[in-house]
Amino acid sequence: MGPWGRDIQRAKQGEGKGDDRVNVATVRTIREALDELSRQPLWPAFEPSEIPVVIYDGEDTWLLRHPHPGFPFGRWADSEDLWMMPGLHDSVRANTATIVDGVPTAALMLASLAGRSPLEAAAVCIHEMFHVFQRDHYPTWVGDVGAMFLYPLSDPALLTMRRLETEAWRRAQAASDPSARHGWARTALRCRAARFLALPPACPAFERGTELSEGLAQYVEHCALGITHVTLPAEGYPPDQARGRCYAIGALMGTLLDEVAPGWPGAVDASAGLDGLLDAALGQAGAAWEFTAAEHEHIAQRAHADDSAFTHHREQRLRDVRSEPGHRIVLRGRTPLRTQGFDPSNCLQLNAATVLHTRFLHVTSAHLELEVLGGKALTRAAGEHALFGGLAEVVCVGLSHLPVLAPGTTHLAWRGDGVSIQGEADRLTIRDNDLVIDLP
Repeated sequence: MGPWGRDIQRAKQGEGKGDDRVNVATVRTIREALDELSRQPLWPAFEPSEIPVVIYDGEDTWLLRHPHPGFPFGRWADSEDLWMMPGLHDSVRANTATIVDGVPTAALMLASLAGRSPLEAAAVCIHEMFHVFQRDHYPTWVGDVGAMFLYPLSDPALLTMRRLETEAWRRAQAASDPSARHGWARTALRCRAARFLALPPACPAFERGTELSEGLAQYVEHCALGITHVTLPAEGYPPDQARGRCYAIGALMGTLLDEVAPGWPGAVDASAGLDGLLDAALGQAGAAWEFTAAEHEHIAQRAHADDSAFTHHREQRLRDVRSEPGHRIVLRGRTPLRTQGFDPSNCLQLNAATVLHTRFLHVTSAHLELEVLGGKALTRAAGEHALFGGLAEVVCVGLSHLPVLAPGTTHLAWRGDGVSIQGEADRLTIRDNDLVIDLP
């Protein structure tokens, strides 16, 4: 049993931390680990100890280091900097940078960190604190998540190019000899340049921006834990992992830059990206290393097979969601609904117009607001973009029950099964297992 587990066990027995609440013991253990990690120099001018933290433990929301906690937070026992409120605070929807009472704050949801030690959870908190720091010091380090939906849904040639690049990065990371490490890094940069030419312009900008934002946050998280090796999958990333891949590739480029360009954090240029900085640091000395013809062929065959399998997976996933047992809520409007928030790490584009959301979605109209947190929903686009050109329809699936409606009512204020709805409809209709909400 790790130290986190021991603290929880002592808390259950009413000892160790001075009270019998499992959640406060957990939060205090994470805070101790966070204090330990924050003492290290992680990035120029980055001071984690000065950034507030909000933690949702599954039951209560905890606030640390906040300069002026307000309602509904109350001071916990005799603690000077630990505040708590029952339930989930409106500012917390993911591990991210958020705003609590006007103050930029790092947010953690402990359910997403199941199985991690308190030190690892504290390092994730450092990751989110770095996002708070980035927003203030490096506001141009962003990747437009809307570009995620501009990648071709099926293109074996592009997937082959991306996997060649990933494999070159993997070999650069694994090489013990500097000439091999630098040679494979040049190969990765060459593969990347060719791939970027074949993509819509927004996609390379998205990757560079995400590598700066998420990749460098991952790099700082690794530095906090003393990790210098970034693990990349031997067979490459799945076709839908353009964003998730940026976390690892950005962190890996950071470790390579540590070697070839000491002091590089002060030279990062958002327009050139980490790849531009690394390319300049490697210079012209030495040559790129080459894949064999057999290696090219193997990667191309795997890419074609995986692309085909993933196309079938999307189609089957859509059929499964549409036939999922339980009740549904169907929201549709005469004017397009607007996406206010979604979780880019937990959504899947099923076709040109349809996106499956498996954790979080926030949609509004002029008259009604819908939020899904922990539930499942399909969105259907009203315009050319899968999410940001407006939505024609939102379908929440797998619900155990529906709102009880008085005859003729058009107002909804309901929460259940991870779905929250508030507002006025034009018409509410119960049809079989569905509640259909028509908006003006």
